[in-house]
Amino acid sequence: MADVVANDLITSGAGYTNTLATGPNDNEMSLYFNTSDGVTFNGVSTVTQADIEATNGTIHIVDGVIGIPTVVTFAAADPSFSTLVTALTDLTPATDFVSILQGEGPFTVFAPTNEAFSALPAIPEEEALTQVLLYHVVGGNVTSSDLTNPGETTAETLQGDSITITLPGSEGNIANVTDASGANDIGIVAVDVQAGNGVIHVLNKVMIPNL
Repeated sequence: MADVVANDLITSGAGYTNTLATGPNDNEMSLYFNTSDGVTFNGVSTVTQADIEATNGTIHIVDGVIGIPTVVTFAAADPSFSTLVTALTDLTPATDFVSILQGEGPFTVFAPTNEAFSALPAIPEEEALTQVLLYHVVGGNVTSSDLTNPGETTAETLQGDSITITLPGSEGNIANVTDASGANDIGIVAVDVQAGNGVIHVLNKVMIPNL
């Protein structure tokens, strides 16, 4: 990880960076930072003293230990996933998605943003929503480098239906996804947010299985 001073983070606002810790397949683990109210990491630790310079780097003092993140850690910390978190918790109480996704995994999560959910005519009722959420999870730690490029990669989801990922993407997307409904304009807009039990790729639309 490069030497990062506080101003570098404040200028960026919020986002992800890699750390020296490794997750599944020895991939560099991600760290989420947010500067909207001080500087916080993974939603659990705040910088209390920044930019202590040493001859070989920089130290930032934080008020809590930053544990190994799960895919749930990043979903909860990143405000662009707040609707997804509500869907995984309040809207689907019969399924303990949090416990499942905090498990050993590994999981590959295709995470729709708040805007992706807002584009739906309506968020489905619990039974259908549960299937939609399961449709956004694939077993294993599938990073962007594991995909056929150029070409198509088909993956079976926990819901049972498959998705097809096409690289390179179009319309500014890193990759395009075709879901079971036949929609092929779903974009992967960020990739490889690596947690200790899986990896997240960010979607600009919600994928729909055969319901």
